[in-house]
Amino acid sequence: MRKFFSFTYYLILCLFWGCSENPHEVDLTGHEQQLEIKRFEQDLLKEKLQSSELGKKYGYFFKAFRNKMIANGQQNDSLLSQNLMAFKNDQYVGEVFRAVDEQFHSLDNESQVLSKAFSYYHYHFPNKVIPNVVSFVSGFNYGAVALDSTLAIGLDMFLGKNNDYYNMLQFPVYQQTKMTRPNLPYQAIKSWLVSEFEEKSKSNMLDKLIYTGKQLYLMDALFVEASDSMKIGYTNQQIHWANQNELAVWSHIVDNKLLYSKIYSDYFKFFNNGPFTTSLSRESPPRMGEYVGWQIVRSFMSNNQVTVDSLMKIDDSQWLLSNSKYKPKR
Repeated sequence: MRKFFSFTYYLILCLFWGCSENPHEVDLTGHEQQLEIKRFEQDLLKEKLQSSELGKKYGYFFKAFRNKMIANGQQNDSLLSQNLMAFKNDQYVGEVFRAVDEQFHSLDNESQVLSKAFSYYHYHFPNKVIPNVVSFVSGFNYGAVALDSTLAIGLDMFLGKNNDYYNMLQFPVYQQTKMTRPNLPYQAIKSWLVSEFEEKSKSNMLDKLIYTGKQLYLMDALFVEASDSMKIGYTNQQIHWANQNELAVWSHIVDNKLLYSKIYSDYFKFFNNGPFTTSLSRESPPRMGEYVGWQIVRSFMSNNQVTVDSLMKIDDSQWLLSNSKYKPKR
């Protein structure tokens, strides 16, 4: 009778207060971040704003944009300034600016999503830098790029699937799938994480599996309420295929003796972007190596009391796999 009462009491608490088994839902008190996305593309078009003012406001990013991203190999200060003006006044670029402004007149929603993600980031890594976030028009070259302490987001790379510009520039359909506004925060955070947790020299496929799996586990920790498909950049159909075929893919890797292969050409296809994972079914999603690595790391974290910060410091991929008790879903 007492057990029944306890269960009923627990159930009532769940109904009123909500119950969660998500280990990533943590108390963010003292870690809240409020990020403002600075609109470089809008400031660049302001007639009265001089290069010196842009340099003062945007610091290293402005130098990188002027001296590298649109420099065309120019090094002379005078030529760099002329090149910046030519970019700013180019008719075609102007059309892209207008398309971006129409699509992204406000970035309030993106600011909120990124602020929440970086709040979780600060919880797990309180000593790491929280970047300044800048938006810009990249000339269809950069989706998101980490530059020193700045996370720069190329808004022209998130105008939506089947955008006229993308079709004209012949971006493949599989790539356009992620070039949408809802994907922007996830792609931006991924760029920052790759820069903060760089891949160490890999010796075999297992090292690559674990590195990419850690990156995606960080996405679990930073986007607590997001779907797996958004975190890895799959469609709903693709994540369903991955979930249903995890065992078959793992068996393929093991049976073909790829797991410990040190020949990158043997296994790079499992991590390359594309319409599907080469050597698997054409119905498969791309980057199935990332998906498998993700499940290994998830299993490790479920079976060991390890913090996210400590996870990122583990260098022994074999030890992590051995202690993960990984069993692919059937």
